[in-house]
Amino acid sequence: MAKATDELVAQVTNTKTKKKGGNKVKRINFETVKTVIIAVLMTAIIAFIAGMKYQANYSNSVKAEAKELSAIAPVEASKQ
Repeated sequence: MAKATDELVAQVTNTKTKKKGGNKVKRINFETVKTVIIAVLMTAIIAFIAGMKYQANYSNSVKAEAKELSAIAPVEASKQ
C-alpha cells in the first residue's frame, strides 16, 4: 500500500514539475477545426432543406384546407 502511495505521489510531483518548467501554448489542430466547421455547415444545410420541405408541406395543407372551406362556405350561405 505504501509503495503504491509513493508511486502516486511521485507521479503527481513529476507532473507538477513538468508543468512549471515549460509554458508551451498548445497549438490548434487545424484539421480538427476544419472538420468541426464542415460538420456545422452540413448540419445547417440539412436543417435548411428540411425547413423548406416542411414549409412547402404546410403551405400545401393550408391551401387544401382553404379550398375545402371555400367549397363549403357557399353551400352554408345558400341554406340560410
